Amino acid sequence: MRIGLISDFEGCAASLEAALRHLRAASVDLIVHAGDILEAPISRDPPAETFDQLRASGALAIPGNHDRWLIDLDTSRWPMTLWLRRRRRDALGDWLHLLPAGRAAVAGDDLAWLRALPEDRVLDAPGALGAVYVCHGMPGNPFNSMWPSDPVYDGNVSDDDRRAALELDGMAHAVIVLCGHVPDPLEMWAARADGAPIRVIRSGGRQRDGDTFLAGCAIITAANDRGPDRWSVDHSWIEYRPRDRARPMRSR
Repeated sequence: MRIGLISDFEGCAASLEAALRHLRAASVDLIVHAGDILEAPISRDPPAETFDQLRASGALAIPGNHDRWLIDLDTSRWPMTLWLRRRRRDALGDWLHLLPAGRAAVAGDDLAWLRALPEDRVLDAPGALGAVYVCHGMPGNPFNSMWPSDPVYDGNVSDDDRRAALELDGMAHAVIVLCGHVPDPLEMWAARADGAPIRVIRSGGRQRDGDTFLAGCAIITAANDRGPDRWSVDHSWIEYRPRDRARPMRSR
């Protein structure tokens, strides 16, 4: 089994196209998109292009923190979304007033597709390899992260948050966790609530090196043995050409 992992292209259709082309050429069995499909408040490329590519690829996707802003605006979930974001220590940017314009750019059927995505996913790998858990930032909160254990990434996560995240049903039998929410690829070992080891694999998003623009992706290959150490990981950066080179990489 070979899984292609992508995440955090944030409405840049050109980076998504480059990564999907790379994964198709590698003949992966499954493509997983770990969130931040669009960018909040406004995506850099027409959202329809991102949705068309993602649906055509057959990828299994979940929403990220950028997507949650657009999904939850003007719904009963909005107070919870604000609360999850405000649990982080860094200040929320002064751009919430732009969200209506960003969401207006998303067609009704595309927004319905985005809203229908599960918060996370549990994939059953063949051959008794154990479960693959997919989340964006951390289990239960796409706005934050608890892997790796470093104040830069998880300084806002309390011990109670960490325990609750590990006790979510989807984590019960996970042997590997696939996620995004970071600009660079990361890998580490952690533990489930029952103490069993889990391997955490995070795909990088988009990077800029001078005039070179790069889209991150990972290919995770399972051997026919049991356990998280039986998965090999190959991270790649794929060059792409953005339509607007002058636009900043991120808008938080």
